[in-house]
Amino acid sequence: MSTRGERRAQLQDALRTELTDVLGAQGWRLDPARDYSPDSPDIAGFRREVAPDFAAALVFSRPFEWPASQDLTVTSVIGASYEPLYRLWPSLGERRPRVGEVTAHIGSDEHIEISSVGDARATAQRLAERSGGQAVALAELHASVDALVAANRGDPGRLDTEIRVVPALLAAAGRTEEARTVLAEYRNRDESVVTEREFRRFCYLLTRWLDSGADIPAEPAPYRYPEPSIEPPSFSQVQRDSRNTTAAVDAVMENGRGLGRTENRAMLRQELADRHITLSPLAIETTLDGIETRRQPFGTIRQYGRFFETLGGIGVDVLNMVRTGLPKPQPRLEPPDHALFPADLHSTERAQVALDADASRWLAHVHASARLRVAFSATVTVWLTWDPEPPDDQSRLAAHIGTQRVGTLADADRYRQLMLDAARLDEHPYVQGSLNARPDNAFLLEIDAPTSA
Repeated sequence: MSTRGERRAQLQDALRTELTDVLGAQGWRLDPARDYSPDSPDIAGFRREVAPDFAAALVFSRPFEWPASQDLTVTSVIGASYEPLYRLWPSLGERRPRVGEVTAHIGSDEHIEISSVGDARATAQRLAERSGGQAVALAELHASVDALVAANRGDPGRLDTEIRVVPALLAAAGRTEEARTVLAEYRNRDESVVTEREFRRFCYLLTRWLDSGADIPAEPAPYRYPEPSIEPPSFSQVQRDSRNTTAAVDAVMENGRGLGRTENRAMLRQELADRHITLSPLAIETTLDGIETRRQPFGTIRQYGRFFETLGGIGVDVLNMVRTGLPKPQPRLEPPDHALFPADLHSTERAQVALDADASRWLAHVHASARLRVAFSATVTVWLTWDPEPPDDQSRLAAHIGTQRVGTLADADRYRQLMLDAARLDEHPYVQGSLNARPDNAFLLEIDAPTSA
């Protein structure tokens, strides 16, 4: 963490401590389900009962800033929350705790800033004064399931929220048949939002929970804010990596003459590893293509010709996408409802899928039908299962695109934690991948991978 980030984290800790003291004296309790780590945007969250099964909620957060500021900007959101649903949301795939089923921003045009630990007490008092009473009033106004349901219906601009909150409220209240009926009505609506992965996953998880006996968890599962994306390398690091990559390629050019592609590939990987350079499987193969081309007569000219040919193809593809927009997703290429657990890998690494011998025809269809395809590379969604399931010591990790299996992953252990996380909700995870058409009419499929560090 940078010095600025460390200072901001100190301010967050100090402010949370003072908010807990000030609001605690008014009957508020710190929300234990929220993540207050330095990377999380949540500074502090609080809850206060206003009626049996109903609570007022307060969340103090900071806006996203890059790079991190040494000062701390604080925003306030209040909410009316139904306690049984508060405990159920994690089982329905919510990735961050909701402030409530009805929310409002407080002083959105007047963010409060704190630049010194010594100002934490006064800032906490100011935040509590302007937010606490309004949160209680909002919650008291919506202290029934019917009031919360009514507040979430009828706004076309918030349909994506309505289609999840209304069935979830009814389900958490024990009105299971109403919940099933409403869920079916939403699923049958002619709206694009009901075909999106987020709602499809919600329907799968809510139906699974209803079918399981509909027990409300005694406590909410703790949330964990995903790790932040990797910081981009500095310009000097990019320069060093470029020089080291060039040196590795030159070494293979010199020492790999007369050897086959397999030997050259192994040599290139070793040269890159010696220089602490990591390339994706596709980058390795593309680099080997370039080495083979440069070894041919007039190889450098050939290489430049292929480069400009590829560049032209990319330009045509991008222009066509701008003119016509992305095509609609094909249901056959989408993961099934049980395979919509999103992988937050936050890694730049890729793993290669060993393709099944009988997958070529399907992969050709996938490549031709992909929504996003630039030159020889198509962006695809790949979902993962153990083969066989449940996993044992002999299980392999199988990769699927849409309705068909396409291959296996050699390094299954890298994905074991991801598979465990998805299995807790009886799901399978999906990751983004790149399906690349190779010059020999074959395909190379690489997918996002957890960091190997």
